[in-house]
Amino acid sequence: MKSRVNLGNVPEILIYDEIGPPDCEDGYCGYTVTAAWIKAQLDMIGAVPLIIVRINCPGGDITEGMAIYNLLHQSDPQIHVYIDGMAVSTAGWVAMAGDRVLIAEGAVMMLHPPYSGVKGYAQDLRREADVLDSLQQSIAGIFAAKTGKPVEEIVAMMQAETWLNAAEAVAAGFCDEVISNKKPAAELPANFEPKRYRNMPTWLKAEIAKQPDAVVLSLAQRRRELELLSRDC
Repeated sequence: MKSRVNLGNVPEILIYDEIGPPDCEDGYCGYTVTAAWIKAQLDMIGAVPLIIVRINCPGGDITEGMAIYNLLHQSDPQIHVYIDGMAVSTAGWVAMAGDRVLIAEGAVMMLHPPYSGVKGYAQDLRREADVLDSLQQSIAGIFAAKTGKPVEEIVAMMQAETWLNAAEAVAAGFCDEVISNKKPAAELPANFEPKRYRNMPTWLKAEIAKQPDAVVLSLAQRRRELELLSRDC
């Protein structure tokens, strides 16, 4: 399942893929979630009282995530965010755009500091570190606004790469309500790579091990899927 909009009685926007950088619009790099895509969905939905945003996402591009957060946070309709599977990394603070944030039993959130890859002279690396520190403060501010926690406490949680199950996410103020599951848990999101994370809890590793058929699609596979979808349209 990729990202899509469902125009039912209450419109739904599904973020079920990695958040791609802006030069990957229209699936150019295999990604389907960009700020431009979210803006197009909001424009298509139009004037409604409520939009549901469902998330099962391993994170992605920081600046693109910031644009998505602001688009949702500043939108006229009420935004109710449902975390169906994972809201980790960038997806975790994008979820905070909801006026209400609901998380399914078995779903998880994760906070960690921003990271990047850069090469160059010493001054280049120092400059990049300053940029990452600035981004960390901005992200921590988003979490702090939702939870009421001090920014310093949020920064410490990010530095520790903190994973939260549904009950913990509600207790800490990141989510407002746990939704009881009457259906099987959501599959792992596209592009989820456990090796990216250094502090994944044992209970989550055990849950992942129960899903041997969950496939993290390669870029080539995803491009082929997009080509087939475009032919069907």
